[in-house]
Amino acid sequence: MSANAMEAPKLKGRYRLLNFTQGQLYGLFFGHIGKLSMIALYFILTQWLHNQHIVAMIADHNIDFHLWNVKYIWDHLLSSDVYHGGVIQWLSTGQWNNIRHVVRPFMEGLMALLLYQQIGFDPLKYEKKTKESEPGTFDRFLMRTPLIPSRYNPVTTAQEVAIPFIVLLLGTLIAIPMFLWVLPFLHDVLHAVWLEPQLSAHPSLAAKLYADGYDAFIIGIVAGFAVKRITRPVFNANMMFFCRRWIAKERKPYWWMPPGMRSTIREFDMREDSVEHNKEELALKGRWFGQFAIGSAVVLLILAIYGYYIIAYIA
Repeated sequence: MSANAMEAPKLKGRYRLLNFTQGQLYGLFFGHIGKLSMIALYFILTQWLHNQHIVAMIADHNIDFHLWNVKYIWDHLLSSDVYHGGVIQWLSTGQWNNIRHVVRPFMEGLMALLLYQQIGFDPLKYEKKTKESEPGTFDRFLMRTPLIPSRYNPVTTAQEVAIPFIVLLLGTLIAIPMFLWVLPFLHDVLHAVWLEPQLSAHPSLAAKLYADGYDAFIIGIVAGFAVKRITRPVFNANMMFFCRRWIAKERKPYWWMPPGMRSTIREFDMREDSVEHNKEELALKGRWFGQFAIGSAVVLLILAIYGYYIIAYIA
């Protein structure tokens, strides 16, 4: 056997290792973007407005009013023992406090996993598996549901817009039994029997593993895996859009790109008329699909920057 033949497997193995390492680094980075963006979104939706006093002069008239006290309403949304408090008087203040304090870490874990999966997505492998498979019963159900994506149908702009809300709803439904039954079981059995000797020697680690926020973050990750049947078609559509857009602008793949994106661009660019062909494919997605995809990416980045500012200087 020649020396070149012996070197080929080594180089291929090294190339795979480099691709894996690069993909993990991108995944961790984008996962943190997802986590920070949810910190910002939670702060904006539940903490931003807390009865601020606004004084302004408009058309020679003094305007003096208080903003809606969103923070107070959220802090006592389901409390039953707060005077003029809860919107729905259902839980005690302590019970509602325990619940609302896990909402943010759950959203952080869910979005972190989704962006981790998105940046590491490989459309070529996904498209190949789709062509080699046949729709099952559940797939046929998804294909008939207008706003839920299916791997066997093109993803529409309406599905792209609706998928964050659908994922949050389904993820929450999946998370509720885990909070109610799975976590208590793990804490009582797994932690007490298996982890207790190790945790007793590391109190700081024990405090972290038993914290509600840590549990909620892990459940968010689990929920993200549980809904992958409907998120993967969107990941595929997004990645293919950005790959085709890159080629349509007459650009080439570069080493610093995520492996899945780099290989897809290289494959799509093999045609002689690759620029014109990919422009046509982009046009088939419609005008609003691309604008929404790009706009969502920009908004997530802005939210992530604001989320970092919140944890660094506010919370």
